[in-house]
Amino acid sequence: MNFNTAKNLEEYIHNFKVRTVILAFFSIVTLVATILSLTIYTENSFRGGFFTGMCGAFTAFTIIHIITLKNKAKLNRDFIQVTDERNVEINKRSSFIAFNVLNIFFALSAIVFAFIDKRQTMAFAFLIFLSVILQTIAKFVLSKRM
Repeated sequence: MNFNTAKNLEEYIHNFKVRTVILAFFSIVTLVATILSLTIYTENSFRGGFFTGMCGAFTAFTIIHIITLKNKAKLNRDFIQVTDERNVEINKRSSFIAFNVLNIFFALSAIVFAFIDKRQTMAFAFLIFLSVILQTIAKFVLSKRM
């Protein structure tokens, strides 16, 4: 959810609450995945550890959001910071740079893994293809909104 679309503090708080509910949902989903992984796949400790870490991260972010929702002054400061034009421009440019760096990393990884493992090469090629498709869709949607 993009908080930059909020026109006032009430809208921002509503968006923040929606994001908190989404985080809580993912906390529950990863908790169920963790329990299933630890009971079904007992021989693979990596899978259980991965889901445990994801569950812990989602739960921590949910708790932080709930605590923030109770502090109106913090929400007001966050709203001002998020809607500040300078910060919006910094976020746009940093996202663009990160997107390009990740695509370069995916391309280099695909080249390196072409000599090692075909499946990993295909996975990195798929990530490059997916990122290009998502960027095209995002441009189309944003051009309709603006």
